[in-house]
Amino acid sequence: MRSKCNGQGACILVIKVRENGTIIGGYNPFGWTYYNNDSYYYNQNYYWNNTTESFIFSFGDGKDLKKVKISRVTNGNCAIYENYSINIALNFGNSDLVINGANGTCSQSRYESNILDDTNNFSIEEMEIFSEDGFDINNIRSICDGQGACILAIKVRENGTIIGGYNPLGYWSKTTESFIYSLGDGKDLKEAKISRVTNHNYAIYESNYENIALNFGNSDLVINGTNGTCNRNYYETNILDTNNFSIEEIEIFSFYQS
Repeated sequence: MRSKCNGQGACILVIKVRENGTIIGGYNPFGWTYYNNDSYYYNQNYYWNNTTESFIFSFGDGKDLKKVKISRVTNGNCAIYENYSINIALNFGNSDLVINGANGTCSQSRYESNILDDTNNFSIEEMEIFSEDGFDINNIRSICDGQGACILAIKVRENGTIIGGYNPLGYWSKTTESFIYSLGDGKDLKEAKISRVTNHNYAIYESNYENIALNFGNSDLVINGTNGTCNRNYYETNILDTNNFSIEEIEIFSFYQS
């Protein structure tokens, strides 16, 4: 896990909790580079990465929108804790989300809220870190359609930018919880953007066109075969400086319990 995160730039962590199937995770804009950047904070013998952009999340079991939580850091000086204990792999806020071997803990401290309601301790059934698995456009709909919540991550061929979105439902969904994002190239914190839906009536568009796989807002983020478009419409801001792009890699995390 550390080889995927340390020094690799921004990363998204997705975890399936063994006890109840809940999907939780977090976004770290630094990639756990051990105080090797201009934005770190030293306090009481601890090293912290200083950022206001990190967040942790819970999608519940991916079926009930009311269970979705996004908890943003409230103390930017203590967002990401650098701990090189042999078992501590990843650490948000030193207690808000900590991965300790095959187990983890969640206890609200420096983020807005606890992302697990019924327990502070959990074991890990599955864990994913955004990786370069490539994609088959023909499989995207089978992964997403009718399968509950999913999060999308795309690497743009032209400039290496990482963009994506979160879809809690599907179809023309009335939801205030969907968002699209850009992580830039994962190296410059200032390039990170989260764009939330502004017109909940048109958050997610279900298209019957053969090449349209995923469609946020009918133009805000559209995946069209091996290409895509970003043109602000029903979300807060544009996530790319250009409206058209080609896709180098794509990763879909779908959260569905049969």
